[in-house]
Amino acid sequence: MQRRTLIATVGAIMGTGIAATAYTSATVTREATIGVKTDSEALIALDPSTEFTQITEDATTGELLINFPSLNANSEFVFGDVADPTTANAFTITPSKGSDVTLSYTFTGGADPDGSTGTNPNVEFEVLSWNDTDSTATSETTASEEAEGSFTATADTPYYVVLTIDTTDVDLSTADLTGELTISA
Repeated sequence: MQRRTLIATVGAIMGTGIAATAYTSATVTREATIGVKTDSEALIALDPSTEFTQITEDATTGELLINFPSLNANSEFVFGDVADPTTANAFTITPSKGSDVTLSYTFTGGADPDGSTGTNPNVEFEVLSWNDTDSTATSETTASEEAEGSFTATADTPYYVVLTIDTTDVDLSTADLTGELTISA
C-alpha cells in the first residue's frame, strides 16, 4: 500500500511541475466593436449652440469647431449666459455615463500672450448645470489656459458651457489665442 501511495504522490508532484512549466506565454483573441461617432453622438457628446456662428459642428467630421478669426484688442467677449445657460451657451457637454469630467485648454500658438501666466485667463470655459425645479444655474467648474477644471457629471445630463475670451493687455505683435480644448471622462 505504501508503494502505491508513494508512486501516486510522486506522479502528482511531477504532473504539477510539468503542467506549471508547460508554456511561457499564451495568446487569447477576443473581438472588439469600436464605433466612431460625431461629437454630438459620442460618449461625451458636444453640441454647439445655434446662438453663435463661430461655434459650429464641422459638416465633414462632425467635430465641434470654435473659430474666431479676428477679435478686437483690449476687449472681453462672452458667449453664453451664466444666469440662464439653457437659453444662451457656447456648447453643451452631455456624458453618456456618470463620471468625473476634466477640461483643459492649452495654447498651441505659443506662450501666454498677455504675459500674466497664472493671473488672467484669456480663454475660459465655465461649465454650468441647470436645476429645472427652481430655474437656477450652478457653476460646476472653470477651465482655461491657466488651470484645468473637473466636475462629477450625471449620466445623460446636459452641462452648459459659457466661453469667455479676454483680449485685455494681449501683445498684438505676438497674439495668438489658438489652442486645444481637451475634454476627458
